[in-house]
Amino acid sequence: MLVDCVIKCSKLNYGMTYKQFRQLTYGCGRRLQSKFPSSWIGNKIAGIDWLLDFVKRHKNLTLRTPENTSLSRNTAFNETNVMKFFDNYGRALKSWNFIAGRMCNIDGTGVSTVVQSANIVAQIGKKTG
Repeated sequence: MLVDCVIKCSKLNYGMTYKQFRQLTYGCGRRLQSKFPSSWIGNKIAGIDWLLDFVKRHKNLTLRTPENTSLSRNTAFNETNVMKFFDNYGRALKSWNFIAGRMCNIDGTGVSTVVQSANIVAQIGKKTG
């Protein structure tokens, strides 16, 4: 049941993070009245060791880091977003009364626009998810 859930989520391009999968496992265990370690009850989550062993037992699953996507790619460069930017920029200029000598241009070096993704449990051999 857990493997099917992970595979279904992967097919929907939604990779479950380690934490989400461990919480799901704990919830399923409670509903099915399964026996599990007392540490699971206290933390309300399955242990990381259990997760590693689970993936070893199920050869069609893997633990991986998904490819991070640029924030600008996610939000898309389009007319609506550009107009919104310039509207906000114009309001900022008016409200703060900036003068040309107090403005500078920066290139953003060292500033990442890539959102870091959490590691996920996914079906082996799939690029998405």
